[in-house]
Amino acid sequence: MEEIQHRHCSGVTLFELMIVLAIVSVLVTIVAPNVSSIVAKHRMIAELNDLSGAIRFARFNAVDQQLSTALCPSHNFSNCDFNNWNLPKIVFTDLNHNNLRDADEALLHSTSMVHNTIKMKGPKKSIRFYGDGVVSSPATVTFCPKQKRPKLNRALVVSLQGRIRTSKDTNNDEIHEVRKGKPVECL
Repeated sequence: MEEIQHRHCSGVTLFELMIVLAIVSVLVTIVAPNVSSIVAKHRMIAELNDLSGAIRFARFNAVDQQLSTALCPSHNFSNCDFNNWNLPKIVFTDLNHNNLRDADEALLHSTSMVHNTIKMKGPKKSIRFYGDGVVSSPATVTFCPKQKRPKLNRALVVSLQGRIRTSKDTNNDEIHEVRKGKPVECL
């Protein structure tokens, strides 16, 4: 006669599975809001770094080539559109200062459009560098989330000497200031 062997099967009971699901749901509830905040903050910093790099490139090109170099938002990579800084930014040598990239003016650099969760506001004219690295007029570009979240507001400031700096939280209230005590405002 044959002997029947019994195998011991191990598994998870329904009760154990429900306890694990309850723990996971509690963790997700606690962690999810923090993750979205972290993602939004890093997206803001990425956009700020992207524009900062383009501005630094424009200044470097102006000094290196000893040519007037402009940066502005553009919907067609030729004309500047100062009403919408969320558009891609272009850097070009604007020899005749007409804020148009003419046929004889090379497109030197461009950025992509700003992420749809961020609104950017800048000056009503191009950020123009001259051959000595100075800018035609100081400029401030603000970066704000479309949802009102003042702790995420940021700014890039270009001084008359052409130096670029970012907003900082100088009074440790988690809100960045453009100048001491004056928070980055989003309108």
